[in-house]
Amino acid sequence: MMDIDKMRDVIETLRREPERRDTILHYLGNRTEQEIRTILGRKRNYYRALDELNGLFRDDLDREAWALILATADYRRNRPHSARVLTEIAREREERKERNRYKGLTVVQKIRQDFTIIASYLRVGMTWDEIRSKLKKKSAYRREPLHRDTLRHAFKKIEKELKT
Repeated sequence: MMDIDKMRDVIETLRREPERRDTILHYLGNRTEQEIRTILGRKRNYYRALDELNGLFRDDLDREAWALILATADYRRNRPHSARVLTEIAREREERKERNRYKGLTVVQKIRQDFTIIASYLRVGMTWDEIRSKLKKKSAYRREPLHRDTLRHAFKKIEKELKT
């Protein structure tokens, strides 16, 4: 995507549609180290190419930020095909899975691990529905069928166990 006019159009589109820009930035935040290296390599090329569009940016830092966004969007569309790079990415993702502290746990076991967090939510006056919403934003609970009654019963059971 090194066509200057196309880059200008993409930047203007992303400025008008911050949701799309946020999606790209979220995508960047979830990449492995190898993927970040590849994106940063592409960013260098975009940064140089954006020199021609200097009027679009407030300063050099703004230009660099847009180069990163464009490189991430480009990477998202055109991932590498090199076997070595793909193998490294797969290895890094496997390592990441091993570090997952919630791996293989039931809902009740996850609630047990997050007991102090849930207790602090209750102390500040949050309802069970609000607590459920907060927990569902965490990746550990995202795919879990977490009902507020299940959450409440499990919490009370764990609380009773800790008191005895």
